[in-house]
Amino acid sequence: MTTIKALTLRTASLCVVFILLLTTACRRSPSDSISGDAALHAPSADTIDRLVMQINRQARLYTSECKVHKVVLCADDKVLEGSLLGRSIDVSHLLGERKVAIPIDVSLKAYVDFSDFGADALLFGPDSTVLLTLPDPAITVTASHIDHKGVRQYVAFARSNFSEADINRFAQQGVDSITAHLDRYGITERARMSCARQIVPIFTAMGYDEHKVSIRFRKDFTPSDLQSLIQIKDGKKD
Repeated sequence: MTTIKALTLRTASLCVVFILLLTTACRRSPSDSISGDAALHAPSADTIDRLVMQINRQARLYTSECKVHKVVLCADDKVLEGSLLGRSIDVSHLLGERKVAIPIDVSLKAYVDFSDFGADALLFGPDSTVLLTLPDPAITVTASHIDHKGVRQYVAFARSNFSEADINRFAQQGVDSITAHLDRYGITERARMSCARQIVPIFTAMGYDEHKVSIRFRKDFTPSDLQSLIQIKDGKKD
């Protein structure tokens, strides 16, 4: 009888222990597992500091260049008007019209300035993914050139040719038209792709899978947004 009692007590004890373990396991929520995974894959502060330092070294990273060829067409068929005996007169048709076609080449460059880049632009996922938000790009007009040999003028017999000042003024209007329609050239998208090609190797060198590194701008820029990104400097007009 004593042996049977001892076995019964031992069996009861094992059952109690098993129930306690099962209860503990059931109380553990899925979020505990996710948190554990995130903690497992989260990079150390030293790793983040090294990443930020490597990216800061890029400073001003020129990411894309766009060369635009445009022919500016201008017409001037009204040069003289006034009044005679109290009546207005317009002799433009008598004097004739004049037209000019001005070929121009404009170079645009986009760059991203990483001098103020910080850890707040990096988002790490629990599955070793990384999302990097780029600083806003800047776009510069680095050069604008008039193809003087390609300029063509049609001038009526009674009219004078366009002056050099006229041609330069019309050419500048062409440059302004190009910068006003930057969204047509996809320069920011090419800037993002080029930046990814140059930044992702920094992450892969530190052990990250390149397919798990995503790069984006903070927003999709509208045509009006792009105007605020333009910096016309270092530009030369010939």
